[in-house]
Amino acid sequence: MGINQDIAKEWWAKRRLRYNIGLMIVWISAFILYLIIIGVHPHELSSNSDIDGGVNIVLQVPAYIVIVIIANFCYNLGYYVDSKYNTNNNDSFRRKWYNRGFWFSVGLPFLLPLFLIIKWLF
Repeated sequence: MGINQDIAKEWWAKRRLRYNIGLMIVWISAFILYLIIIGVHPHELSSNSDIDGGVNIVLQVPAYIVIVIIANFCYNLGYYVDSKYNTNNNDSFRRKWYNRGFWFSVGLPFLLPLFLIIKWLF
């Protein structure tokens, strides 16, 4: 491993905890928003029965956890791109890719609530 790769690896490792904390806050927020939306409009669930609604919510939690795991796997792509293409060891290159990945990752959990809102509007 070259010096640039060592620097890149250390840089990305230092930010993983911040990334994960941000992901968890956003995913919990999106899940709470989802619960609020289905509480206001329970017909958005597959059925109006409490059992089906409870099962739907219970299935959402593992789905969110799996997606967070996938997001962490994708986080490694940032390091890969950095170590492969940042030949000048440019810190702004790293920040740009980190920020793109972070904002993409924190935007994803809000797609389900957004979809439900759009569904009501149309």
